[in-house]
Amino acid sequence: MKLKYIIALFVVSTLAYGNSNAQLDLQGKWEGTDTHGDQASITFKSDSTADFVMNGKSFKEAIPTGDDRELYYHIDSSVRPFQIDFIIRFQDGTEFPNRLIGIMEIISDSKIRMALSLDGERPKDFSDSTNSVILERLAKKAKPKNRAEQNDPENWLPPLQVDPIHEN
Repeated sequence: MKLKYIIALFVVSTLAYGNSNAQLDLQGKWEGTDTHGDQASITFKSDSTADFVMNGKSFKEAIPTGDDRELYYHIDSSVRPFQIDFIIRFQDGTEFPNRLIGIMEIISDSKIRMALSLDGERPKDFSDSTNSVILERLAKKAKPKNRAEQNDPENWLPPLQVDPIHEN
């Protein structure tokens, strides 16, 4: 009887938490329209930086301090919905005092929902009263699967050209 409870507990915990890291593969470009009709796009990069654009204007460009800044993102996946922060960090290591903070949920591999706030108070839900947006991942070109696809000129890069005069 105890074995059934242990197996049930294992199955439930695996389903609830086992895939959380796999679900956070956000790298790539996402686009959508928020509840106010504003166009949004976010490109998540592997180095924890992001490009966030609302109606054609970059979030980091909204801070008029030169080109010495980068937009970083941090996701806390230990809570539901996930918490996400966008942080502007300068080359000297300091951070802009205001963060774009919010919540996020994974709808599918190609769709996420976010609610964001600049007023310092993290949204509690995805209601229409918040700046909520559903973003869809843009399709990526698949890597060549076999030699025939690798030889396709569209998937081919020319070999590195070596200058015979300067070759060692």
